[in-house]
Amino acid sequence: MVMAQSTSRVWLITGSSSGFSRAMVEEVLLNGEIAVTTLHKPSVLDDLVARYPHTQLLVLPLDVTNEAQVKSAFVQAKDTFGHVDVVYNNVGQIFYQELEGVPMGHARALMDVNFWGAGNALDLFTEVLAQELLPTWKIWIVNVHPGLTCTPIILSEMLEPPVLYALEPTAATTKTHAEWDTLMASNACIWLVMWMDDENLQKGVQEDIPGLVNMHTGIDSLGCVHAKIGQLQSKLMWNTKVHYEY
Repeated sequence: MVMAQSTSRVWLITGSSSGFSRAMVEEVLLNGEIAVTTLHKPSVLDDLVARYPHTQLLVLPLDVTNEAQVKSAFVQAKDTFGHVDVVYNNVGQIFYQELEGVPMGHARALMDVNFWGAGNALDLFTEVLAQELLPTWKIWIVNVHPGLTCTPIILSEMLEPPVLYALEPTAATTKTHAEWDTLMASNACIWLVMWMDDENLQKGVQEDIPGLVNMHTGIDSLGCVHAKIGQLQSKLMWNTKVHYEY
């Protein structure tokens, strides 16, 4: 979510301990802007705290599944810097296993973080939000779809295959692990869009939803778009045929 630019924008960034969010924190600070970073263990960012003044960096503990903590983070950011210009909502988990081997507790925890915790970063939720925001607020929403990228999330225990599938070469988990190095080659870069001015952002706006930009980065992400278009075209042709023949 990107609001009107100021001389030094204030960014509120979730999941700042690693991956995209950690990289974005560093990018923001290097460009002289202000970062309000949120994560489970603030001590993970001690190296940045030692390098940047408190007037440029605020580190807050945050569990995105805790609504009270989320509201508190925004209040503290506003109390400290007066406003928030950009919300970079990126916290997430991955759980890649065969369905029957997924423990229910892990599945629920995944939904808590990826759905309830990241609500405003999800496709359809984001589209609804963009349509409901008042135009006079001048808030841009950039929905980034990064290609598969090498971040610490791929080292998660969530990627361990169930015992029944672990030694089976044709299992989905096993095949994905075998292809992981190849898939990671399409390393996506998402930083440039965050520095675009209003004119360039306007070029990427969906015609039916003013204020919303969907950005796909990486060949694999663009491939998914093409595949989806193909599926929709096939459905349209089949339904059209049924409509006229019956």
